[in-house]
Amino acid sequence: MPPASDSFYQRPAQPVRPPFLATSSPQVDAWMAQLSPRQRIAQLLHVPSWSNRDQAHQDEVINLIETYGIGGVIFFQGYPAAQVRFTQAYQQASRLPLLISIDAEWGAAMRLTGVDPFPYQVALGAIPDLATIYEMGKEVAWELRQLGVHMNHAPSVDINTEPDNPVIGFRSFGSNAVEVAARARAYMQGMQDGGLLAVAKHFPGHGDTEVDSHLTLPVLNHPRARLEAVELEPFRALIQAGVAGVMPAHLHVPDLDPSPNIGATLSAPMIQGLLRKELGFRGLVVTDALDMAGVAAHFSAPEIAARATLAGNDILLFVVDVPGAIAAIEALVEQGQITQAEIDSRVRRQLMAKAWLGLGDPSKVIPSLPPHPLHRPEGLALRRRLAADAITLVHDEAGRLPLPPGLKVATLILQGGDASPEDLAHHTLSGGQAEADSDRLSPFQHALNRAYPSDHFRLSPNRVPEGRLKSWIDRLKAYDICILIVQGLAVKARFRFGITEAYQAWLANLTSGLPTVVVHLANPYALRHLPGVGATGTLLVGYQDQPEFQAAAAAVVLGQAPAKGKLPVEL
Repeated sequence: MPPASDSFYQRPAQPVRPPFLATSSPQVDAWMAQLSPRQRIAQLLHVPSWSNRDQAHQDEVINLIETYGIGGVIFFQGYPAAQVRFTQAYQQASRLPLLISIDAEWGAAMRLTGVDPFPYQVALGAIPDLATIYEMGKEVAWELRQLGVHMNHAPSVDINTEPDNPVIGFRSFGSNAVEVAARARAYMQGMQDGGLLAVAKHFPGHGDTEVDSHLTLPVLNHPRARLEAVELEPFRALIQAGVAGVMPAHLHVPDLDPSPNIGATLSAPMIQGLLRKELGFRGLVVTDALDMAGVAAHFSAPEIAARATLAGNDILLFVVDVPGAIAAIEALVEQGQITQAEIDSRVRRQLMAKAWLGLGDPSKVIPSLPPHPLHRPEGLALRRRLAADAITLVHDEAGRLPLPPGLKVATLILQGGDASPEDLAHHTLSGGQAEADSDRLSPFQHALNRAYPSDHFRLSPNRVPEGRLKSWIDRLKAYDICILIVQGLAVKARFRFGITEAYQAWLANLTSGLPTVVVHLANPYALRHLPGVGATGTLLVGYQDQPEFQAAAAAVVLGQAPAKGKLPVEL
C-alpha cells in the first residue's frame, strides 16, 4: 500500500539517507579492489547512446567501455527492444556492471517510440491524491527496470514561476513550492520503492528562467532569501526524504556564486557548500548533459570534465571526450587540486548504488527482452485514473456542466498546427482538417457521442480562410451548446505554443458569438495566449490530448465523473 497522501506534505523528523547508503556490501570493496586509479576516474564518466542508431554507434560505445572502463551509459531516443539489445551488448563488454540511466519524466515514452506515456508533470500537479502519483512512480520504476534502466533523471522539481519558460513549463508540477515538493516527493518515493534511483533536478531551480540552458547559460538573479522560500523548498524536502540523486543545472546564480560563466554544474560553492554542507545531501550528484551550451559554449570538453569534478559531481553525464576527460582529471590529482581519496569516495558512492540495485548478482545485470507493448494492465488502469484525477474545471459561471438532457450539441475541434517537429516530438496529435469531418471522431467526441448523440466537426484555423469564420458561426448557432476542443498545440512556450493570430481570432469570435464550453486539452500556460477563453463562462482544462485525458474530460462534461483537479499554475 502507498503511504497516505498527507505523509508527502510532512518532512521526516530526521533526514533519511538515500537507500543505497544504508547497505554495507562486501561487493563494493571487491569492485574497488579491481580498479586502478585511472579506472576509478573512468567510473565517474557516463556516455550517451541512442538505440535508434546503427551498429557503428554501438561499437563506438563498446570501445569506450572496453578501453577505459566507464561507469555508465545514458540512453536517449530509440525503441524498447533495441535499447535492451544495446544494453545487453554494453553490459557484456563491461568489466564492472554499468549504471544505465535515462530521462523519463513521463515514463519511457519521453525517449522511446512505441511506449504509452504517463502524464506530464504539470498534469500531475493538478491531482489532489498524492498516493496516485506515488503509484505512478512505482509503475515507471517497473517499466524502466524492464529495460535494464537503473536511474531515472526525474522528477523535475523546478518551481515554474516564469510562464514563458522555454525549457521547463509543462515539465514542472506547478508554481507553488509546497505543492511541487509534495508531488515530487510522492513520485520520487514511488520510483525508489520500486527499485529505481530517482534524481531531483535542476538544482538550485530552473523554473524562473527565460532562456534554455541547452542553448546558452541562463541567469537566475534572485537573492538568497527568495531562493530559500521558493526554488530550494522541493530540493530540501526530497533530500530529507532520501532522494538518491540531485542534478545541478547549467544555471548561473550570482547570489550563490558570482564567478562569471559558471553555472551550478561547475560551482563548488553551490554543490559542496549549499547542496552538501547546508542541505546535508549525501547521495549522488549527477551533472546535466555536459554537451549543452550552458557549459560547452564556455569551456573545452576536457576542461568541463575537470571543472565538474572539482565542483563536486559524482557522475559526469554525456561525456563527449572520454580520454580527454580522464587525462584532465588525472592532472588534477597530480597537481594536488583533488586527492585520489576524494575520487575514491565518489566512485564508492556510485558502486554502493550499483550494489543496492542488485548488480552484484550477474543474473540481474543483463536484462531480458521487455514485454511488447511495454505495459501491464495495472499500468493502463493507472493512466486512466491519473487523467481522471487531473481534469480541472476552472470556471463554469454559466452553469453549462454537466450537460443537461435534451440539448442540441455540437463539438468543434480547433486543431493546432504549424509547430516545429521538435516541439511536437512527445505530443500526441490528431491530424488537422481544413473542413468539417464527421467521420474521424476524436476520443473525446467518441466518448461524448456514446452517451449524448451530437454533431461533430473539426478544423484547423491556421488552414481555413478567416473569411469563412462568419459562416461557421452561423452554422453553429443552430445548436444549444458548442463544445470547443483546443488540441494539437505545442507543449513548449516557444512561438506561443504554436498559437497563431488566426487561431486566436477563430477562438475569440466563436466564444463571443456562441454559447460555448471550452475543453482545453493542452498546456495550461497556452491559455495566456487565448484571451477569448476567459469570456466563455465554462472552461475545462485537460492538460494533454492523449486518449485517456480526452475520455476523462468527456466524463466530466457528461456528469459521469467530478472534476477533481486544481489548476497548478498561475496564468
